[in-house]
Amino acid sequence: MLQTPSTRRLLLFVAVSVALHVVTMVGVGPFRIAGLSPGAGFAGFELHATLIPAPVAPVAQPDPAGAPEETAQRDAAPAEDRQGPAPERAASVQPAPEGGLALPSPQKWFTAREVDVRAEPLSSIALPYPEELRGKLVAGKVQLRLFIDERGIVRKMQVAVSDPSGLFDEAAKRAWAEVRFRPAVKDGAPVKSQKVIELTYVPE
Repeated sequence: MLQTPSTRRLLLFVAVSVALHVVTMVGVGPFRIAGLSPGAGFAGFELHATLIPAPVAPVAQPDPAGAPEETAQRDAAPAEDRQGPAPERAASVQPAPEGGLALPSPQKWFTAREVDVRAEPLSSIALPYPEELRGKLVAGKVQLRLFIDERGIVRKMQVAVSDPSGLFDEAAKRAWAEVRFRPAVKDGAPVKSQKVIELTYVPE
């Protein structure tokens, strides 16, 4: 069968159409049209096809106008909802004294009015006239405040009254420094206490 130039062109267009469909379906690159040879009048004819990717649909963006409303709703929430529940505070429990009685302070020196039983010396006290003053024939008076611990030991002394001033102070302190006492008692327990002693010196 003889092929005229118009027939060959028609066949060529048909082949090109088929090739384009094949390229679209299988995604192949450059190819040579089958059935055509250089002797057919279209020597070295090649068809190049490039696939164009389909356009990607745009991603929907959130409406910025809605953000202030959401922020306003979040800010309007109570503070405890945003920060979470406040931690519970442990209640401070103070231990009650055993038996319901207030225990005496270990640092306090109770006065004679504050104790149930006052501190008393365990033995009589000799109060000799100071040897260094015998020739002066001077009378005097000293008032001492003794601080006696719960074991009956004199821990310190203060001169409350001295007449004549300073003359008999050291003699009075020496006389009472080593005296042991029966300790004062408060609420059934021995406690620290104060005791005021007045000493009178008369020349012999």
